[in-house]
Amino acid sequence: MRHFFTRFWPVILLLFLTLTLSFLNFESHTWLTGWDNLHPEFNFKLDLLRGFSSVWQEYRGPGLLAGMAHAADLPRVLVLYLLNLLHLITPSFTRYFWAFLMLILGPLGAYFLAQTTIFSKLGPSTRRLLSTTAGLFYLLNLSTIQNFYTPFEGFTSFYAALPWLLLATLNYFRHPNRKNFLILALTSLLSAPAFYVQTLFLVYVLTLLPFIFHHLLTNKFSIRSLKTIFLSLTVLIITQAYWLFPSSYFALTHSQITVAAAQNQVATREMLLRNQEYGDLKNVFLLKGFSFDYVDLADNNSFALMLSPWISHLASPAGYLGYFFLLLTLLGLIYSFFKRLPFHGPLTAVFLLSAFFLINNNPPTQPLYALINRLPLLTQLFRTVFTKWSYSFSLFYSLFFAAGCFWIYNLLLKISHKLAPILLTTGTLILLIVYTAPAFQGNLIYRNVRQPIPQDYFDLFSYMQTQDPNTRIANFPQNTF
Repeated sequence: MRHFFTRFWPVILLLFLTLTLSFLNFESHTWLTGWDNLHPEFNFKLDLLRGFSSVWQEYRGPGLLAGMAHAADLPRVLVLYLLNLLHLITPSFTRYFWAFLMLILGPLGAYFLAQTTIFSKLGPSTRRLLSTTAGLFYLLNLSTIQNFYTPFEGFTSFYAALPWLLLATLNYFRHPNRKNFLILALTSLLSAPAFYVQTLFLVYVLTLLPFIFHHLLTNKFSIRSLKTIFLSLTVLIITQAYWLFPSSYFALTHSQITVAAAQNQVATREMLLRNQEYGDLKNVFLLKGFSFDYVDLADNNSFALMLSPWISHLASPAGYLGYFFLLLTLLGLIYSFFKRLPFHGPLTAVFLLSAFFLINNNPPTQPLYALINRLPLLTQLFRTVFTKWSYSFSLFYSLFFAAGCFWIYNLLLKISHKLAPILLTTGTLILLIVYTAPAFQGNLIYRNVRQPIPQDYFDLFSYMQTQDPNTRIANFPQNTF
């Protein structure tokens, strides 16, 4: 038992924290609904049918070619359908369950990724200790808060999938055997819901590229390394082909529809300006996006800032901890370079690439980013840069934060070898909990998206199922723009 706890205490700690947050942010007799959401639980069979035939969206008006990767959500829907059939979860708990599951898997993935990369050459106990700080930070940071505040399945899935995808890929790079190949294939297949917004697939590929180059360089472009890269990319494409090929066809033949859409014509310029407003160095490295400016209808029928509990909290002395975490992360970035920690090259490359997109049309990246904005399709793909690049940025931010903790740990060892691990773990945990205290007060998920759904809605669903399926519903008044 003691050996088990010694080996798995980080996993136990991360599970305890994520389960605690899940419990504190769940409201019984409510549905997690509103903002962006997918509700297959309203009619799983119909949703699966639409998923399997998603290339042509027959149910949308007179029908149209799908511009999003709707089929990518099939693995998630199949899992949730099975759990509902077995009565393991209720329909109203279905979206809660998925959001909380992603919240649990993400930090665990960051923990194991840290062990495999930046701390892979350390002893087992030190490796576990420092990797725990990476998992803790990936859970308790402002990027995670914003992405779960109004959770959308594609984004929360990418939060969880990104570290596991990288972990499975790097394990296959290191040991290209059949077992790791199958694990990579299964991980890739189960991660497909993360690419419902297919731009995130592009983000993942760009994130993967530095690791590919690193593997080729360290193996001197050997035949074996080239074969490993080829097979890993092949399995990625094959497991995603059922949604990737149709989406690629749309992008190649009908992308102008997206660019010319009235909604995008109206909103794109505003989104780009919002990106720029929160693309200054301070907001980027404090992991703040423009959702801090979002307003919504409050209880007294007046408009208020959605993130008001967080804005108030960050205006208190606790908010200054963000600057401390930033300094520790930058210290970790430098420390990993001078100590030649494993994978510091590709980790730095992805960290800076993510920062480049988040800074967007601001100094010092403005001239280069302006060139990208000349391509209308790329402008649409990265119209809201925070929801695309904050995941990779916060993940690698977490790894360098842990590297900064490594520096502190070495100082603590000079004081006491026995107390150093305890001081580092408890100190990191306390500071992160203080910084993200509203999450433990029920503000990880926005209260306005935890609502009971009136029975009238379900009565309407039942009524519509009695109507001719060949008819369509018209929304009035129709906008003319």
